[in-house]
Amino acid sequence: MISFSWNVLQLILVSIIILVTSSLIQQYQDDLVQKFNDSIPNLIQEAVSSGQGKASQLETISKLINSYKQILENAFGKTDESYNQVRKNQNLAFGYVADLDIYVDAIELMKQLGFNQFQQPHFHDSLLNKQEVGETFSYYFEKGAGSELFVQNKQLFDEIVDISKKIQKKDGLGGNASTMAARAFKEGTKVILGHAMNKKFYKEIFQEKAILVEELSEIKDVHLVLDYYKDETWGGKATPRSNRMYLNHDIENSQLSYMDRLHEFIRKTPNLRLDILGLGGFQLLNHRNATEISYLMKKLGKELLEMRMYGPKIHMEMGTFTDDHLLSELIKHPLLQTDSIGLNEQELKNLIQYLENQHFIEAVSSEFELNQALHDVLKLVSLFHKYKFKINRVHYHTINLQMICSNVNEWESSRLALVKSITVALQESENKERSFFDFEPQKLKISVPEQIILPFFDDTFNIIQSDQGQKSIEFNPEDPVSCWNPHKSIECCVAPNIQVIHPQKTCGLGDNISSTGLVYHKVISKQ
Repeated sequence: MISFSWNVLQLILVSIIILVTSSLIQQYQDDLVQKFNDSIPNLIQEAVSSGQGKASQLETISKLINSYKQILENAFGKTDESYNQVRKNQNLAFGYVADLDIYVDAIELMKQLGFNQFQQPHFHDSLLNKQEVGETFSYYFEKGAGSELFVQNKQLFDEIVDISKKIQKKDGLGGNASTMAARAFKEGTKVILGHAMNKKFYKEIFQEKAILVEELSEIKDVHLVLDYYKDETWGGKATPRSNRMYLNHDIENSQLSYMDRLHEFIRKTPNLRLDILGLGGFQLLNHRNATEISYLMKKLGKELLEMRMYGPKIHMEMGTFTDDHLLSELIKHPLLQTDSIGLNEQELKNLIQYLENQHFIEAVSSEFELNQALHDVLKLVSLFHKYKFKINRVHYHTINLQMICSNVNEWESSRLALVKSITVALQESENKERSFFDFEPQKLKISVPEQIILPFFDDTFNIIQSDQGQKSIEFNPEDPVSCWNPHKSIECCVAPNIQVIHPQKTCGLGDNISSTGLVYHKVISKQ
């Protein structure tokens, strides 16, 4: 009897548990259904908002492209004849470096070197062994920053070159001077090549028409271009932006061996009427000892002082400096004789830091804020004025925007030069010479705030810090180029770059951009 009662009790308890559990499950399901139903409007609204945001971005990009197209068509017309009649600087010389660039996928090369995982980031200013290569690449990859480094161990460099040739994507003419020269030649100017040049590239790129300062010869120096792209992962670590790392073991370029040859050509050529002398590649001296650096920079400063007598505006394209003594000597000697400078966000921050604190930065974060960039460019102009530099033009180019500030008594308006440089940046990052206007908006992006804050100087070239010292304007894709006079003697123009979401090329963009700007930013004749 007792056993029977216990069994019955167990059945009753189990039944109660089942009923209660079923009720709870049903209530939970009902709650889920209700929550889902309640969330549908929000989900729909989020989807609509996301779609509207994307549609708005595409519409903005389309308007921006059309605006740039209109500016260029108004300037260039639609025929070859009208294109060639555009006012531009006609005679440009470039020195002193050229090399053979070998392009490789950076992560693939790291794996070939035995680095399957992201390494402990550590900055080395020159590279002695594979471990230092891996650590230094990790340092820049993590920040999405560009770099150019000397491989001190020649045997190691030759080994990396051999590996790179097996996995290379392509090769081509490289070097700051030769890249700027190639772009200027494409834009229809008379170009003087103050750097090494071989028969192959002279025919393919310059159609055997550019002026040589010396007979054709082998290009001895090789640069490895390690490309990586935004959000690319390596051992679980993603990079925040597309960029590249250069590796070199330059001998000829780091001696500036073409400096004397180019300058002697200018001295001996009557009626040359040179508009621009464009220089770059000084970062290749990073590994030289202090005595050699001081000698070369002092010599270059004296040479440029003499070159000014022949009339050209002297432009210097900055680079990634890892030697503070080199940067110091560059600033004290050749930069003092320079009229124009081209630089990116890392080079801008570096130069400001050094002019203010005699300190330089190995790498700058890829984070970007447009209004801060405008302030920084004017800060650099202010420092140039404070330290009595001759520099009267700054071309700032980064992935998000371009900006040119110039003296109105030395240069015409930079509006056209700026827009043309923006179109070239897009073409080069896509690695195609197709029409700028053939690009599909859904493959492009822009980064620009709704409000652009334009800073101003006081009479002594200090940036006015109060609200009265700045002007706020709304970004308008139908009128995208903002030009203003922060000082009565200075015009600044700024406009957003149109970025390729998945760029095919990052190497040489700055050189192409600066060279385009130099071609179309007309020097005011003093004759």
